Parts: sequence; C-alpha cells; structure tokens
Amino acid sequence: MNTKSVSLSKAFSTGWNTFTKYPGVLIGGFLIYIAMVLVLEMIFMIPMILVTTRMPQSTDLSSPMFGVQTGFSVAFPIVVVFLFAPLVGGLFILLLNAVRDSNPGINDLFAGFRKYWKWVGLFFLYYLATYAAFIPELIGILVSTKMMHVGSAAAVSTVLGIAIMGLGIAISLVIMFILLTRWLFIYCAAADGAGIIESFGKSAEMTKGIRLPLFGILIVLWLFATAGIIACGIGVILTSIIASLAITSMYVDLKNQMSATAPSASAPEPEPGQ
Repeated sequence: MNTKSVSLSKAFSTGWNTFTKYPGVLIGGFLIYIAMVLVLEMIFMIPMILVTTRMPQSTDLSSPMFGVQTGFSVAFPIVVVFLFAPLVGGLFILLLNAVRDSNPGINDLFAGFRKYWKWVGLFFLYYLATYAAFIPELIGILVSTKMMHVGSAAAVSTVLGIAIMGLGIAISLVIMFILLTRWLFIYCAAADGAGIIESFGKSAEMTKGIRLPLFGILIVLWLFATAGIIACGIGVILTSIIASLAITSMYVDLKNQMSATAPSASAPEPEPGQ
C-alpha cells in the first residue's frame, strides 16, 4: 500500500520560506552558476561558430561537410556533460543544504568537483536515456518523410505519413513522461550522498505510486518558473530558484515519509555532497 503523498502548496511554501531565509546565498549562487554556464558555452560555441560559418553548408548525407557539421552538433552535448555535470551537482548540493537549513554557502556550488566522475556519470546516463526517448519520434519523422515523397497514391501516403509521425511523437512523449517523473530526484539523491546507480534507484522508489500527481506539480512549477520572464527576464531567476527549492523540498519530505514508515529509521543522514 502506498503511503507517500506530495503537496504543491507545501512544496511551494517550503521553497518560498527557504528563499526568504537565504536570499543572498541563493540569488548569488544562481547568478554565479548561470555566469559559469554561459562562459563555458561561449568557450565551446565561439570556435564552433567560426569554423562552421566558414565551411560550405551541405545537407548531403555523403558530404564531408555534412559529417563535420554533424560532428560539431554531437560533440556539444558531450562537452556539456564533462563541463556542466559538476556544476549541476554543486547547485543541487546548495539547494539541499538550504532546504535542510544546513549552512548553505556559495562554496557549495563547487562541491560537485569533489565527486567529479560521479556527476559526469550520472549526467551522462540521464541524458543518454532522455535522448533515446526521442528515437520513436525520429523514426516516425524519417518514415513519414519517405512516405510523403514516395508512393503511388500521394494523398494516402501523406495521411499515413502524418499518422506515423504523430504516433512516433506520442510514444516519445509518453517515454519522456515516464523518465521525467521516475527520475525526478536523481540529482537530489546524488547530492545527498547516493552513488550513480543508487540515485536512479532511490528516485524510482520515491516516485513510485505518485508519478501522476508529481507530473501535475511539475507542470505548475514550470509555469511559475517561466512566468518570471514577464519581468524583463530578470524575474525568471527568482521564480526558478523558488521552483527548484520546491522540488528539492519534495525530495526531503518524501525521504522523511519513507524513513518514518521503514522498519529501521535510525540510520544517520549522509552529509550532502559526500
């Protein structure tokens, strides 16, 4: 019997209260995080843009230029994993310390580098899975494109092509829904001391039986976070911080609920980031 529960109002309230308690650390941490991400992106993107703009563009699959362009587009996500993974880890360690009222500080942002390969491995596996979720959509697009250009009955081929493409997109969306909710807390679990595979397992266990309400909460929090764009884009930083704190607070709350119902709940909590 599932005894776990999640509450949007409780998560939002905890997120807001945490933010008002540590506004300077959280805003400063997010700004430093964003600045570092932008700098790392520019270090990679500027050379890529300079190289690709000087090459003749090609859509021919057998063209060497197409291969070079594709190589750059594939290389970027790989570079992202190795450069951004420990920063993401540090951000979640900061969030977890703030929610737990455990002396959060700007230095938490760099704590992910102490477990560099753990965060790289976690980041890589998660994004490999999410990219794989788009395979049905890609197959649907490729098949539908071919059917719309080849076939004796053009109208029938077009209709079937659109139907196959729609089916592929629908399957990908279902897979993404499952992955997004099942592995919602992998970064929180890793920031809490769990290993790579353990983080996936803990998140799956935590979200079991409550994935549909979690998805609804995520939609509301996403709308809230993006609503900050209205304030000339500046407000999105504040709303994103509160939304991130709300998700982290759900992790802490669910962990406490599971500990309370476990046969033995006396094990000490690991230090975030260790």
